[in-house]
Amino acid sequence: MALSPPGSNTSTTISSPPVQIIQPQSQLIVTKLTEHNYLICKQQVLSAVRRYGIEGYLTGDITPPRKFVTSPDTSRSVPNPEYATFQRQDQLLVSWLLSSLYDSILVLMVGLESAAEMWHTLETNFSSRSQAKQIQYKLQLSTMKKGNQSMRDFINKVKLCYDALCAASHKIKEADQVLHICAGLSTEYDPIACAITSRSEPLSLSDASALLLSFEARMEGKKEETLEILASEAEVTILLDEVDLEGTTTGADGVDSQGMADKLAKFVTILIIQLTNATTGLT
Repeated sequence: MALSPPGSNTSTTISSPPVQIIQPQSQLIVTKLTEHNYLICKQQVLSAVRRYGIEGYLTGDITPPRKFVTSPDTSRSVPNPEYATFQRQDQLLVSWLLSSLYDSILVLMVGLESAAEMWHTLETNFSSRSQAKQIQYKLQLSTMKKGNQSMRDFINKVKLCYDALCAASHKIKEADQVLHICAGLSTEYDPIACAITSRSEPLSLSDASALLLSFEARMEGKKEETLEILASEAEVTILLDEVDLEGTTTGADGVDSQGMADKLAKFVTILIIQLTNATTGLT
């Protein structure tokens, strides 16, 4: 659906108010209105009508002129040409708007005759839905926790909620978004969460996300090292069970105690090296 470019042969000017006649074939509305994209469609429509200075037809600021006027020559009541031009423009807008709606929304337009009536109905209907969605997404944010999901999945999930709030006409500052993310982390993330939230200059969402992802990667690395150390300690325990500290062998394979002790000494040396490396990494 479309508007004729200014200066084209299809435009008509009337004395009060001056308008451009819309032709529904020259300015396409790319996205039709559904139950979920009201703000996007509203932006497309307003951008189009503002270009031609006819937004008042939708808002009601441009009112219809008198249908009849008195002729100065005959003193009789005659049709007002300005009213005819107004009606033509208004009905072209009506047709343009109707072709931008899906069937599920068209039922709301039944019985409405002017562009202003249609626009007011759409705004009233979808504004109330936007408020309900704002409450829904705010509740989701207040209860959202990272849990067992990865940091990247958690950040993306929270960001989707922010985007939905923005689409419902409720934009959240980046600093508040960062606070919400940090609030949803478990206590093991307290060091990085405190470092992010205690800054005098708030971090951007992208910078805070990068720090959290880096911290998670470091934590995962330390967990792997800890698991390796625990596995080594378990092997030491098994060896100690097999070796009699007084020099006797308790194993069922008949290995002498001296050979087993040598193995144990070598293994303990390796374990000490691993512990030393792990301690150095933590510092």
